Amino acid sequence: MRLRLKELREAADWSPADLSRKLGCAHSTITRREDGEHDLKLSVLQEYAEAFGVPIVDLIEGPHVLDETERLILEEVRKMRPRRKQAVLNTIRSIADIDAA
Repeated sequence: MRLRLKELREAADWSPADLSRKLGCAHSTITRREDGEHDLKLSVLQEYAEAFGVPIVDLIEGPHVLDETERLILEEVRKMRPRRKQAVLNTIRSIADIDAA
């Protein structure tokens, strides 16, 4: 499992030293974790998630990772009733068909 620690840190425009201050650990610990030299406990992953302001799942590299726009769309759709969700899905499919043409 590959973690997105460095990618998220850089996206936040933080240096390893900045993140080490936020997490209360050594600068070298940050770089070793980013290089994958440590298996991290869930509690450590939670600290990173809180620092970055993302769910833990977003720390893990993979196809499930959403960009900010996708995350916002998903949050709004989750609030909707089933009929409204279906309408949104139909609209998205219509737009995709237009883009594909």
